[in-house]
Amino acid sequence: MERWVIETARLGLRRLRAEDIDHIRRMPWLNPERVIRRSLEGYQTAGHGFLAVVLKTTGEFAGVCGLLDQQIEGQREQEVGYHLIEAFHGRGLATEAARAVMDYAFDVLGLDRVVSFIEPGNLASARVAAKNGMVYQRDAVFRNIPVRVFAADRPAASVAADGGEELPVVSR
Repeated sequence: MERWVIETARLGLRRLRAEDIDHIRRMPWLNPERVIRRSLEGYQTAGHGFLAVVLKTTGEFAGVCGLLDQQIEGQREQEVGYHLIEAFHGRGLATEAARAVMDYAFDVLGLDRVVSFIEPGNLASARVAAKNGMVYQRDAVFRNIPVRVFAADRPAASVAADGGEELPVVSR
């Protein structure tokens, strides 16, 4: 039985492993080695990083989604990042995974704010952010790429749980 860090009705999100690299290669816009390395480092240093998005019914690897510690224009932000393999686009999976990561960030990690950096032409990702209550804040440059910054603040009723070394399991 897989140990999920976060679970939704259709998805299990688990820590990435080195053997996930071939799945990540199916998303050619990503650098697979960097995704794995940064995520493994993030688990150790920040307690979070990209997670594998897995369909619970079939066990298929659909993409990655997670919380990334980022620097943009001199400001530290916690970014909800999501990337799906093209075969899994258009099913609402990115919205479901990103929402679950946002809930995890607010309810478990106790964060007050999360952002997503979205390239101006990426309308699908902008829709995901908007569906999850993120609002456009400003244009910026991230790693020499123009992006639109979308952000969401912690809902007033959200209560943080105690954090620990291990990532707790959250079901949604």
